[in-house]
Amino acid sequence: MMNNKNTYISPEEQTEYEKAKAKALTLLSYKEYTSGELTKRLQQSVSPEAAEQAVERMVSLGFINDEDYAERYAGKLAAKGFGEWRIRMEMRRKGLDPDTIDFTLDHLEADPVEQAREVLEKKYPLWQEDERVKRRAYGALARRGFRPEEIRQAMTGLEFE
Repeated sequence: MMNNKNTYISPEEQTEYEKAKAKALTLLSYKEYTSGELTKRLQQSVSPEAAEQAVERMVSLGFINDEDYAERYAGKLAAKGFGEWRIRMEMRRKGLDPDTIDFTLDHLEADPVEQAREVLEKKYPLWQEDERVKRRAYGALARRGFRPEEIRQAMTGLEFE
């Protein structure tokens, strides 16, 4: 049997590929996956080569689009009040490649200082009056993925209002 690269593949490899394709379609019918997530999931039941081929096929059919997924996922996390560092980490966890992550974050239309201000006003309204609350708010913003300079700018901008 021949594959699209004009090399011989055994019937066992073809069967493994068909199994991987069927499994990929089943998984994609339940939820959206990135190519990295789907590859990792398929490798639990088929060979790495078959998993890669099946994922490539799903991409070519348009069932997987990492760029669209990254854009929606980053927007969702930004709307939840996460900073760029945390969004980057979560996108890596989803198996997105670094170039896709960089491109997506470069085009993310969210001002991190403004996001940090919104979180401060919503979750820590007393941060200006109590030093303990201010430290807790700073730590919480850092855990959400905001850089120290973004947190300081957000706090400085609100102190004088």
